[in-house]
Amino acid sequence: MIVWLDSPLAGAIGARMLAGTELPSRVGTQLWGQARAQIEAQLRVWGVAGTEAGGHVRARIRDQVGQQVRSQVWSQTLARLQNQAREQVRNQSDPFDEYQVWAQIYDRVHSQGVRLEVRDAVRAQVRDQIGAELERSVAGQHDLEILAMYDYLRTHWSVTEGDRLAGVMRVAQSAGRWWPFENAVILTERPTVLRRDDQGRLHCDSGPAVAYADGFAVWAWHGVRLPQRPVKTRPTIDRTSHHFEAEALVVRTDYSDDAAWRAVVDLLHQPDEGGFEVRAHIVDDPAFAGAGPDEVMLCAVASDPMLEAVFLADATTMREERSLLAVSTRFEALDDEDEGDIVSEELGRQFRLLPQCVHLMHVNLAIGRSDFWEFAYEAACTPDKTLRL
Repeated sequence: MIVWLDSPLAGAIGARMLAGTELPSRVGTQLWGQARAQIEAQLRVWGVAGTEAGGHVRARIRDQVGQQVRSQVWSQTLARLQNQAREQVRNQSDPFDEYQVWAQIYDRVHSQGVRLEVRDAVRAQVRDQIGAELERSVAGQHDLEILAMYDYLRTHWSVTEGDRLAGVMRVAQSAGRWWPFENAVILTERPTVLRRDDQGRLHCDSGPAVAYADGFAVWAWHGVRLPQRPVKTRPTIDRTSHHFEAEALVVRTDYSDDAAWRAVVDLLHQPDEGGFEVRAHIVDDPAFAGAGPDEVMLCAVASDPMLEAVFLADATTMREERSLLAVSTRFEALDDEDEGDIVSEELGRQFRLLPQCVHLMHVNLAIGRSDFWEFAYEAACTPDKTLRL
């Protein structure tokens, strides 16, 4: 049986239906109804009535084999293909030119494929709504970059192991995500809308950056996925003259107490434990008076999409301990693991911390040593939910 659906979200719902697994409660009744109607209409083509779709279909398709297909294609076939490709390139090239050959091959196909950014954004959006169902699918068009590379090696360098991927390549030319079962397959359509900024990042300020025929969509602002349409009313924060790793972005949003603000700035610039100078990127602009966390985040990532967190000096900052609000620029789930009696996925994208913690946190995020949720968890474990050194 072949079932075509309009989006990866519909495909994920359909895969759960055919496999007989329960849908999470966060899947809305409208989404469920749309996907169910599409699937049952197509099952009737195969002679299966809607009332029979449960046990009868599952008896015919038996097991979902997506994970096995991914294992055979990527873990086994690609490993053999990569070994043969290296041998072929090594035999036909000067040893000193081997690296250059690989670079040329990669550059030749890199601009022709669908970037991983689209794949990751769609996967995260589906995960938010239905869970990790995409992990049992094959990426389809979203694997075009790597498939194009190995197709080039197959046709130009006689890397015959690439023939094993011929079927996957053909599907990728016509479909998005797909779920293989033993006697059935769910295929999904490719996006109807794909918008980017002038640097090639997913971006649109007037609609979704990625959209599908059934209405499933991904909103993005200069490469950062958002839960809804971005509304930017404040000026863009220019980070070009500031050191990405060394200077945390601190934005003043409350103008009720100038003396308190000066005290906060002094604390931010205190030398670290080693006595080294600490500098922050301070934005003291009345245009941000009263700005909310998401407003500030949009203005920051417009010029620095790699920024992991922004720090707000709000009304609470001007009182007592001068604690700032740390805000993650990412909307993906922070983590799936439990930390004691606190589920890190429920920690949220914001927490408070003292000014002395800002530099340490920013640097560790910038160099990839720590994740936002680790600091959020430490704050959540304190009585007042505030991170301290």
